[in-house]
Amino acid sequence: MIGGADTDWSAALSLVANDRITALRAYTNKSGLNYDRVRTDEPGLWTNLVLGYGSLIQVQVGGAPALTGTADKLGGQGDGDFIASVMTKPMDGLAISVDWAYVGDQANVAATDTTPAYVNKDAYGVVGAAADVNVGALAGLDFDLGVGVADKYYYGAEKNVLAAQVYGGVDAFDAYVEYVLDGDVSKLHLGANINAVENVLLNVYGGIADFSAIGDNFYVGGNVGYEVAGGVSLQLNLQYSKGGYMTANGGDVSNGAVKAEGFSITPIIALNF
Repeated sequence: MIGGADTDWSAALSLVANDRITALRAYTNKSGLNYDRVRTDEPGLWTNLVLGYGSLIQVQVGGAPALTGTADKLGGQGDGDFIASVMTKPMDGLAISVDWAYVGDQANVAATDTTPAYVNKDAYGVVGAAADVNVGALAGLDFDLGVGVADKYYYGAEKNVLAAQVYGGVDAFDAYVEYVLDGDVSKLHLGANINAVENVLLNVYGGIADFSAIGDNFYVGGNVGYEVAGGVSLQLNLQYSKGGYMTANGGDVSNGAVKAEGFSITPIIALNF
């Protein structure tokens, strides 16, 4: 044990099929919108190796050549992808990570009615770094009070994404506020979870997806539910979205996925293993 960090050696080798590899992440991503996330190209068959010395340091390398990556799905244009990341947690309440992907998840251009899907090779490459400081954990307090920052740069596409969050709470209540500068677009996300009643799930969230046109780019919503047994919960989501930037669970789908505009009510069955 060093400064509260576990120091047992570990090694994990895995094959990831029909999914992506995500880099190690220090940013706690309270909003769930993944602005910090660095990951491989389209889902394929990837190899992933993570070496660790407890929580003190973890090193990840992974990827695959085009033969087992995305070439078949993208007309033979895929080069495969490779990813590497390092994360350290030298003490409770402090985490730092650095990550890189050869291609990343931004290079694929979706098909349209007139053009097939293709890879924009000029958009290859992403590098990122993140840090999280939880003052409550550092001081051994009974509540969380933290700040996190993450920055990633798509050097092929010449685009930067910066995210910063403040969060805190106790067992019965926790909340967060996250500011994002996505290229030249400013965004704000916030939310709170109320855990005062056993097995009852209640949260509210909202945000602005573009400060340059707030009236056309905002959302507000919430979830209420009950955990019936064994990690199974029944939930109901209510949401109003102007601009259609958010899914029923608050996830950002501005990358081109199906968007929900206006008021929606969505039942959810969640399984937590």
